[in-house]
Amino acid sequence: MSTTQDIESFTGSGWKECSAFIQRVRAVAWKEGKLRDPDWMADFASLYFSDDALAWYCLLSPDIQENWPKLQAALVKQWSPSGGDVRSEPPNVPIAAAAAPSGIVNDKIDYLDRGILKASVTGKQEALFVYIHPTSKVCNLTNSPENALRFRFNSQSNSQLLECADGPPFSWLATHWFQKTPNLDRDSLHYARLTAVNCDSLKSPAALSGPFQLVTFRITGSGEVRFFWRDGTIETPLATFTSGTSLTLVLGGEAFGKEYTGENPVTLLMQKVN
Repeated sequence: MSTTQDIESFTGSGWKECSAFIQRVRAVAWKEGKLRDPDWMADFASLYFSDDALAWYCLLSPDIQENWPKLQAALVKQWSPSGGDVRSEPPNVPIAAAAAPSGIVNDKIDYLDRGILKASVTGKQEALFVYIHPTSKVCNLTNSPENALRFRFNSQSNSQLLECADGPPFSWLATHWFQKTPNLDRDSLHYARLTAVNCDSLKSPAALSGPFQLVTFRITGSGEVRFFWRDGTIETPLATFTSGTSLTLVLGGEAFGKEYTGENPVTLLMQKVN
């Protein structure tokens, strides 16, 4: 699985973009087994500065450019509204949830919210929620909020990964295509599932033959969750459908809905929980 598809250039537009960039550098480093290699992380991050951020980066001293902790601190100081003056014990984040088990460094930023995905299905009044099937490891819908999968997310960030709060750190969901070579055109009828990712092997345990990548999502101002498929720096929005309890992700929402009339469009909303 290509890790470079999980990151986009940092332009220097503001703290939201900056915090997402830091998260992605950490996520890629963890997947590559380089989370404890500050030189590798700094070199990797240097490839993804552009525009104003690139001009800023080029003026940094070499000792900052070549050391990730120093570069990370410089990023926070430059773009964080607080200038790096972050509270050591922020509200709503239990200390135990941020602790690192088994010697793994949990490099999460501090202000994380928790939530569940509520599904609003066209033509249905029933409240449904996303949960992970214990056997297939594929996300389906349930009418029980108690069984809903809980997520950690950064309300301050724009584009981010979908991390499961019920599992160990760095437990994410993936977009996994059913077809071995999916057609990624907007009028395509090919489809993907939302699946779990093994946090040790970084493989999808679902019995699907197609490619997969960690889910990239954004939360709109209304709380709607929108998924994207990434191809380098290009993000293509995915539409969500359901028939019964299964969840299907597609690129060509209009074409898919016309071809498969039994599939109903789904709007996903992030509902905060304690």
